[in-house]
Amino acid sequence: MADPLEAWWTYLSLRTDVAIQAYDAAFTDDFALRADNPYRSIRDIHAFFTHAAMVARVFFPSPKRDKSRAQERAAILGQRVGIKGAALHSCLRTRHDLDHFDERIDAVLAQPGGFVAPATYVARTRDDLEHLGSRPALLMLVYLQAEHALVTYSATGDMTITPLGPIREELDYVRARSDDYLRRAANQPRATT
Repeated sequence: MADPLEAWWTYLSLRTDVAIQAYDAAFTDDFALRADNPYRSIRDIHAFFTHAAMVARVFFPSPKRDKSRAQERAAILGQRVGIKGAALHSCLRTRHDLDHFDERIDAVLAQPGGFVAPATYVARTRDDLEHLGSRPALLMLVYLQAEHALVTYSATGDMTITPLGPIREELDYVRARSDDYLRRAANQPRATT
């Protein structure tokens, strides 16, 4: 009998691969943004977080609904993969902030002097963000190169700094485990009836 979770292993293999491709399209080996065009960087980073969040949801189903089947599946796969998933879990909030950027724009522009900079902003360190001053500002994408982290803002203006390296490492691990499972499953003889 085939493993009923085989579809999930296939899904994890595909989604981790797509997330890693988006990551590789966004960053060079020394963590600089790869694209000369900042809009391409935004596209690739958003794609990375979208697919990483899709992987994270396998292990961390949305708590908004009663999903006992999803909770059971998450527990089984989490145990089989052997992942704690702290970094993957953290990407859910960042992806949410990126997806709801329109709400951030409304909140900033409602404040006196608020402005939105629709571009990629690369800061070497957090200190480089201080020159923006006290005006309410919203930057489409802020990348801290020294920390290899993305800065996003919540609807209340709270800043979240999400390190990218640990997410990439967990995706690599999940992909390796998924691919290993699929290789072993392909080599097992199928039961005949």
